[in-house]
Amino acid sequence: MRHFDLAAAAEAAGYLEARPALAALLVPEVGRPVMLGASRKSTLGRVLDLPADQRLEATLATTTLAAFAGIELVRVHDVQANVRAARMTDAIVRGDVP
Repeated sequence: MRHFDLAAAAEAAGYLEARPALAALLVPEVGRPVMLGASRKSTLGRVLDLPADQRLEATLATTTLAAFAGIELVRVHDVQANVRAARMTDAIVRGDVP
């Protein structure tokens, strides 16, 4: 499994400069699952100037982008809201409707 931790990438490259690293996930390595860990990260807080307990919408945005990119694993705190966002994205993008 390839794990992409947004905070680690952001610390290494500067928080907005991590975007190319996230964009690289749009073409995940063949045969290896990718997991995105962006939930409540300080990077999200810096962009929106919010404390950790107010970063749900930012986390939902990263989950939606991950689902759009075909990333099937995300590590999150607010599971129910993120599952709903991912399911809706899959329904829109892939026609994956139950």
